[in-house]
Amino acid sequence: MQGATAREVKPEDIGWLAGIIDGEGSILFNKPSKDSFNQILYGIYIVGADLSLLNKCRKILDQLIDDEGKKYHFYKKNYKKGLVKSNKQTYCIQIGRQHSIRKVLEVILPHLTEKYLKSARLLNFLQKHTPRKWFREGEVESYFGFTPVETK
Repeated sequence: MQGATAREVKPEDIGWLAGIIDGEGSILFNKPSKDSFNQILYGIYIVGADLSLLNKCRKILDQLIDDEGKKYHFYKKNYKKGLVKSNKQTYCIQIGRQHSIRKVLEVILPHLTEKYLKSARLLNFLQKHTPRKWFREGEVESYFGFTPVETK
């Protein structure tokens, strides 16, 4: 493999990133609606106002993910609509590519607590489903009903 392996990234950095994703981050893994043509939505998001914290996340992600080109999206996020109006600048890291998400989840999954089950289901989906293929009958339910051995 071209990118760093979990052994090349410091264990404390992996645990730190897992803690940030568990606390500040979001794991998206949603069932398709009837109007979405059986698309499952998935991704990892980390949102925060502390730029130094997000830059450390980016540094660790750069070591973990060996994708050529864009590994993740990093952008400014403004909350100026709705009930929450803030002048405080926030930033977001969005990991959306299957290979990148799978690489990150394989390393941080043992360290997650609150988001462990959803992350395990997403990793199971990414490991078993072939990209750009239609779902067979009952296949979507099997991904969302998956329970890892550790939680049974």
